[in-house]
This record gives sequence, structure tokens and C-alpha cells, in this order.
Amino acid sequence: MTRLARTFLWLLVAGLVLVALLPLVPTDRWFVRMADFPRLQFLILSIPVALAAALLGRNGGWLRWGAVAVALAGLSHGVTLWPWITGSREAASCPAGSDRLSVLVANVRMTNDPDRRLVDIVTAADPDLFLALETNDDWSRALEPLQTRLPHVIAEPDGDYYGIMLMSRLPLVDAQVIYPADVTTPSIHAQIPLPSGRTVVFQGLHPRPPHPGQSARSRDAQILATATALAAAPSYVLAGDLNATPWETTIRAAADVAGWRDPRRAFGYTATYSARSWWRRWPLDYVLPSPDWTVGRFDRLPAFGSDHLPILAELCREG
Repeated sequence: MTRLARTFLWLLVAGLVLVALLPLVPTDRWFVRMADFPRLQFLILSIPVALAAALLGRNGGWLRWGAVAVALAGLSHGVTLWPWITGSREAASCPAGSDRLSVLVANVRMTNDPDRRLVDIVTAADPDLFLALETNDDWSRALEPLQTRLPHVIAEPDGDYYGIMLMSRLPLVDAQVIYPADVTTPSIHAQIPLPSGRTVVFQGLHPRPPHPGQSARSRDAQILATATALAAAPSYVLAGDLNATPWETTIRAAADVAGWRDPRRAFGYTATYSARSWWRRWPLDYVLPSPDWTVGRFDRLPAFGSDHLPILAELCREG
């Protein structure tokens, strides 16, 4: 093996070990927090790199220790991902007389052509609640045909990728646009009376992601502030593009605070981003109900030109 090839292999070894360690650093810097996103991809890449290092280091030398280090890095990813990769795949039944609520979430991608594809997807799914993210004035107009099915609407269009719109078959009580943690990204909060006479709190959320020049601080603040507020509600549903993966420290801390039920624990990984790539995929979009709800369905829906795939969750709460 040439020196150049060995150097390249060592760079892969070092890189895979580094990205496995980065998420352990307690910081909100964007490059550290983004290292949590592609854990599945790092896990898959670590397998051939560990095998190559083991093969070339079988007669001694430092490469065999590189193989061990990459194998341990891959193992750490596997342990972290395990609850969301496997899933029980068991859909909960919904007895007669129970509350039922179906929620569809779609990040429309503001610059995406607002043609009829998403309207057709929502019409076919026929949800009780439809949360659209990254809506601007063009998208608000494009989604107007859905008001025949979903007449109750609250919207905050925005030209900066953080517009938000909630359309509902059921009445929206005290619906308002709020700003959790005093961050400038809008969120929708509403009380939704169910046919049984009981009420559920709904919150739609789309915090800003960590990326070059933008730390995870505002995202984490919004998620944790929302979880703290929802923890006091008797029954709730949090939905949206949280720009965070379910195994991240922030999401796990928020789950401990609010106690929500994550459908991916039952239905598996269910990546929703990016719809435009076959390999760069991770779960960013959520429907997270309080523990009194069970999940009977959690599906990705067809692509419609956005970089996110829509998701549909069917929830059940026994009387």
C-alpha cells in the first residue's frame, strides 16, 4: 500500500474518531452540534474503514490500534442510535369511543414551487391538523384550497424561512403566535377541543438550526422552554421541524422534562431530511404527544419538491 493511501486511511480513522467524540463536548458551537446529525452515516462508514485498518495492521503497527479506535467509534454510534433504528414496529390499536387525532407536518421549503402537489398530499391524507413550516405569502395563498377541509387557520407568514401556519378541522381556541425563550422565531400555540369534550394543547415549533455562523443556543432554548411549558399541560401535542435529531442531548433533556411519547421508538428511524439525497438523511421532523396518547401510525408521505418529507401521525387517547 502506498504512503499516500496509508495517509488517507489514517485521516479517515482520525476523522471518524473525532466526530464520535465531538457530541460529548458540552458546547453549543454549530460544528459540534451538527456532528450529532449524521451518526448513521458515520456508523456505516466506520465498518469498511475499521476492516481496512485491521487488514493492513494485521502484521503489527499502529493501524491495528486505529482499527480498534474506529470500531469503538462505530459502536458508540450504534449504541446511541439503537432505540431509533430498531423500533417495535407495533402500531397501537384505538378502541371505539377514544379520542383520535391525526397530525400532518410539512416543511414546505420557502423557495420551493408552491404547486398543487402538497395540497393533493394533504387532501389524500385528510388530517385533523396540518402544520406547514417555512410559509410565506405565496405558500399561504397556495394552501388556501385546503380551507374547505381545514377551515380554522392561524398563520404567521415570513420571508426568512421561518413562517408557520396551522390549519385545523377542529376549532382553535386561544390560538396565538408566541416566541418561546424570547427568540425571534415564531411558534404557534393553541387549545384544541376534541369531540369527546376534552381539550389538547397543540404547539407548532421550528427553531433555527445550528450551521456556520449560527450556534445551537437559540434552538436549544426554544426546545427546552417549550418542553417546560408543555410539561404543565394535562395533554399536549408538540409538532414541527425541530432541526435536531432525537438522540441529541437537547432533545433527550426536553423529553425528560415534558415526558412526551416519541413515535420513532415504535416506528424506527423515519428520516425526513433530506428528500433530495439518498445518503444525507436524518430525522428532523416530529409529532410528539404527551404520554396519555398512543401512536397508531407514523408515516413518511411522498416528496413534493421540498428538502423535507412530510410526516403523518395518527394518535389515540382512550376515554
